[in-house]
Amino acid sequence: MARKLLNKLITNLSKEEFSQLLNCLFLRIPIIVFGENSDTINMFVDFLATLIPHREPIVYWTDFVTREEHLQLLSAEERDYDVKRVIILIYTQYAKRALSEFSEFKGCIIGVKSTSMTLEDAIKIILGKNDNCGVFYVSNLFKFRIYGKINMHFGKMLSEQVIEKTGVAMERIRKVLIKKLGKKQLNENILKVLLDFDVEEEAIKEEILKEEILKFVHACRRALYLLSRIRLLEQFHIAGRISGKTLLETIGYFQTPPEDIILFIKAEWGEDFENILQKGRLSHIEDWLSSLW
Repeated sequence: MARKLLNKLITNLSKEEFSQLLNCLFLRIPIIVFGENSDTINMFVDFLATLIPHREPIVYWTDFVTREEHLQLLSAEERDYDVKRVIILIYTQYAKRALSEFSEFKGCIIGVKSTSMTLEDAIKIILGKNDNCGVFYVSNLFKFRIYGKINMHFGKMLSEQVIEKTGVAMERIRKVLIKKLGKKQLNENILKVLLDFDVEEEAIKEEILKEEILKFVHACRRALYLLSRIRLLEQFHIAGRISGKTLLETIGYFQTPPEDIILFIKAEWGEDFENILQKGRLSHIEDWLSSLW
């Protein structure tokens, strides 16, 4: 089911919409899944959580109930880098309660049924406690909209990588089969079945998506360790700055700008290293000096 929904998402959302949806998930920006049918809404609440394989789904009113328990989940993350970050799922039947009780909505996916409350009211409540909010419409047409501003490039890169790498993988498989067939003549229907990889393509697409996400997350964790140590240098009156190029070379990840790494670390582990990232002319000088070694 998840594979079919992923394919449906990529097919029906524009590239920009899919990229923004991914960015919201990565940066733990609350997302409202809005529609008319509770079963459909709740199905997509569950599905969106599968797009972030490194986080632990926690269901409101099943895994926790009170505001205090919600705050305990968030405070546990602040104390330990290694605690698995949560993604909180709120189904339509509990959306009103959560919207009235939660003090913040970081990492929440909230199902809102159109007959239960207006979208405007839900957005207003969330933006009163968070800077940004995403809305995923799941009625007759799929649509995604962001309220606020996100300056992250990773979502776009990821969506392009998934489509491109899936296409390359499928093309290689088809080429090998066609080569094996050689000049043998097969019935057209048999040949069509033999080269039909729709189901397999969905599986490969899902695998590549998760693989690329985990590569990014692991690279960001390496950056977290490095930047934490650099910040410690300031206690010994040693200038603690690093250029974006040096950061990417050190962690061995070049698919996205260093600013995306900084954004993700802040959202995932609550550490703000923006002032450590060297920018402008000094950054270029540091890159030149590093190249001499």
